[in-house]
Amino acid sequence: MGEMTKDADKRAEWIFWLDADTIVLNPEIPKTLFLPPEDFAEVYFLGPKDWEGFNAGGFFIRVNDWSIKILTEVMAVPLLKPEIDLKYNAVTNAMKWAFTKPEYRDHVLYQPRRWYNDFRSNESPEAESGSLLVHFDGTHDENSRAIEPWLDAIEQRPSDWQVPVQDTSFPGEVEKYWRNLRIAKMELEHFIPHETDEPEGKWDSDDKDMVALAAARVNLWWAVREEAQDSKLIESLLQENEELRKKTEHSEI
Repeated sequence: MGEMTKDADKRAEWIFWLDADTIVLNPEIPKTLFLPPEDFAEVYFLGPKDWEGFNAGGFFIRVNDWSIKILTEVMAVPLLKPEIDLKYNAVTNAMKWAFTKPEYRDHVLYQPRRWYNDFRSNESPEAESGSLLVHFDGTHDENSRAIEPWLDAIEQRPSDWQVPVQDTSFPGEVEKYWRNLRIAKMELEHFIPHETDEPEGKWDSDDKDMVALAAARVNLWWAVREEAQDSKLIESLLQENEELRKKTEHSEI
């Protein structure tokens, strides 16, 4: 919030938050790599998500009035929503609640957790050569003992971890991520969901292909909002929408 007190031309545009139990493994990865292109100016928050959901161990937030508002509300969750269990992962759970509000959710996109929230586990560390960081999420009192071997390994063999960004999979993955979302954005340009998530004027049609296309657009719209980190899912839905759109265009000729 201190950034907002600065003059507009002197403040940072984005802030990258990391939990204190995180080690940066590869400083060769520029954090700006993950930020939205100019045609996604409506995105104010980027967070990691996987099959277990959103995790606030690392995220990007744009410095603007929206961010001040959501962070203020997140901090006030114990008073606003005392029924929410904040004993474990308090920030994550508070943010999940805030994301249910349309004024916040419409400016959030999820990205693959592996990009900047790789977990460390006792059995199988996810981080590998070239990974940006490793997050010791959920280890609590064991953190000190768990972190020390990693610090020793990084100090003794830095070349094992510090891989030039062009030699990692990040540039290709990030480029594909934004390309898919750009195509989805064009596909959904005239799509305005109702409260029931149904596009106007399509469900009453007797044309089965038109109804199928409407349903496919609902699925794509939902996936962009809730599962953007899943490139395979987005690509599959884009292909389905394209095929159905071509069928409806052909039937109208």
